[in-house]
Amino acid sequence: RMRGLPYSCTPHDVVQFFAPEFELGIDQISLPAGADGRPSGQGTVTFADRDEAARAIASKNRQYLGSRYVELSEEGGYGGFGG
Repeated sequence: RMRGLPYSCTPHDVVQFFAPEFELGIDQISLPAGADGRPSGQGTVTFADRDEAARAIASKNRQYLGSRYVELSEEGGYGGFGG
């Protein structure tokens, strides 16, 4: 799970945030809107497995995407990180 994303964030921005260490596709990223239809500042990324998710959290947690730092945490399910 990703929290603190800029409201203007796109799936492509998330791919770039994790690159080049992690190769992700747009289809691995979900940026749901809030109940009002506007961006929520949260999202999920599905990694290949828990080990890759743990490495991503260890290396990218609280790193900046634009002017905001992003908090990463593991979410249950296959894929470990938003799976």
